[in-house]
Amino acid sequence: MQRRLEAGGHELLAVVAHPGYSNTNLPHVAPTMTGSTLAKVAIDLGGRVVA
Repeated sequence: MQRRLEAGGHELLAVVAHPGYSNTNLPHVAPTMTGSTLAKVAIDLGGRVVA
């Protein structure tokens, strides 16, 4: 993208950023809906470590 901007004569900078981590209930809902107890335990543990 940066090369295209420069080739077009635009004085812009193309950047990218990771949105980070947000401790929401979204990761917890999916395993509950699918009935995967192992996934729920893994996500709960991961949330405690990362958050």
